[in-house]
Amino acid sequence: MENVLARLTEQQVVVDLGCGPGSFHYESYTCRIIGIDLNVSQRAHVSRVSFLKANSAEIPLGSNSVDAVVCHHTLEHFHDFRTTLVEVNSVGWVFIIVRIAGSSMLS
Repeated sequence: MENVLARLTEQQVVVDLGCGPGSFHYESYTCRIIGIDLNVSQRAHVSRVSFLKANSAEIPLGSNSVDAVVCHHTLEHFHDFRTTLVEVNSVGWVFIIVRIAGSSMLS
């Protein structure tokens, strides 16, 4: 994940889907970051970071509007992860899944 994010420029956008308070160190990267979660309580401390309250199955962003989507230990928690995958495919081209070893979403 870090390798992909480090290559993104300040003109590029990454979505942190199911971000909670932020699922990675936003300050370590130069890209714009949009955190999306059902329970957004975070306020951006950096001008290039914003947060949206939204459901992962209905991402409120335009088609091909982001350069990467990160699901950092979250995909297995989404109610309808298949619909989430369709949404992710519509808004971005690089999808990064980081999940807990040994968890089984598909069983």
